[in-house]
Amino acid sequence: MAMRFSALLTSLCLVALKLVCYIVSLQRIFTTDPG
Repeated sequence: MAMRFSALLTSLCLVALKLVCYIVSLQRIFTTDPG
């Protein structure tokens, strides 16, 4: 049970990390827009 919860938490952290990287890259694209 604990192993399954740990695996779920790890995958959740990975998804959150990808989401943060995606948001940061989006903000970087919008802030460096030459228009």
